[in-house]
Amino acid sequence: MPDIGVGSTEAERCDLTSRDVLDIVQHEIDELSRAASLLGDGQPESVARLRHQAAILTVVLAKAGH
Repeated sequence: MPDIGVGSTEAERCDLTSRDVLDIVQHEIDELSRAASLLGDGQPESVARLRHQAAILTVVLAKAGH
């Protein structure tokens, strides 16, 4: 009989190392930067927001010793 109720559809969680977390954050920085570049000059507010988000995450990585 299948499990029914709260948590029955959740996927098994995996343990992340500190390196895994840093890599995920770096990947997000890269994606935000790439998106900002793709938008170009057509959407300056969106580009500024994406670059600001990437800058914040870059500071987080620097403080984490990356």
